[in-house]
Amino acid sequence: MTFSSDGPDAVNAGAGAASFDGSTGFLESDHTAVNTSGDYTISAWVKINSDVGATAICQGTSQHQALYIGYDSGNKGWMFQTTTTNDANAGFPTAEGDSNTAAVGTWAHLLVTYTAPVDGDSSTGVMSLYQNGSLMGTATNVTPQYDSSMPLTIGGCVNSVDATTPYAAFPGSVADVHTYPYAMPTDQASADSVIVPMGWGNGMPEDEWKLATSGTDTAALNPFTASGSATYGTDAPSGMAGSVAFDGNTGFLKSKQSAVNTLGDYTVSAWVKINSALGTTAGCQGTTQHQAFYLSYDKPSKRPSHLARSVVCACGHCGASGAG
Repeated sequence: MTFSSDGPDAVNAGAGAASFDGSTGFLESDHTAVNTSGDYTISAWVKINSDVGATAICQGTSQHQALYIGYDSGNKGWMFQTTTTNDANAGFPTAEGDSNTAAVGTWAHLLVTYTAPVDGDSSTGVMSLYQNGSLMGTATNVTPQYDSSMPLTIGGCVNSVDATTPYAAFPGSVADVHTYPYAMPTDQASADSVIVPMGWGNGMPEDEWKLATSGTDTAALNPFTASGSATYGTDAPSGMAGSVAFDGNTGFLKSKQSAVNTLGDYTVSAWVKINSALGTTAGCQGTTQHQAFYLSYDKPSKRPSHLARSVVCACGHCGASGAG
């Protein structure tokens, strides 16, 4: 485990980070940091370097962990998990987002909240996970576990204060960890309260792809990768740097990660030009069955359309410039 100045490039974020080898390194608090039977909030910057299931932050019991904040390699996303009992029959309620919402090698701000259960109140016992200010998922645990003898650990998990090697060890970096003895309400736990990277707005990347002639002018945090017949050129609206043209068959651009939280408010804009009067889509963001949204040409009406219905944009018979 090493400390360095290689922390997240974010407004008011801490200047450094702790990096872990995913094997033996971890940090351990002097005593319990969170009363996991009550309300709490934990926030941190995390970055994982390998696509393996691992835990960045946890606080133990003798058999499991009262809480886990980590990376789910099966879902390829960040998760917040708790346990229902301290035995072999434990359940593991998990709050996490859609698949492929975490990027290996990229800093993310995670904030988790838990509201302690109250008899007769179904709105309590709720776990919530926020990533870069956006609510990713919730779960319910009405029997949270707590062991007042166990420390908070960073970089892996332990079940004994005498442990010298963690399990679910984290191969990556963690920075700026905070714990609070209350559950932040949604309006506080969202984008306005988290510290987000330079150039990000509303808790998600504010991506802008100018699509310049060279093909290199892309959003730094979420670049496009070209596939098939996608050609950058100088044909562009007045004042624009360039555009990308597609053959209407194999060519498309794909962002590194989801660009739009389509469950919330959003705006997408672009210059487009279609070369054939076909019903085709210039920009979209997918789901497993359809698309969360389509920016398209509607052949019957012969005009653009927006169907509001992560990550592949398939564009046919069109050119696009200045997407953002």
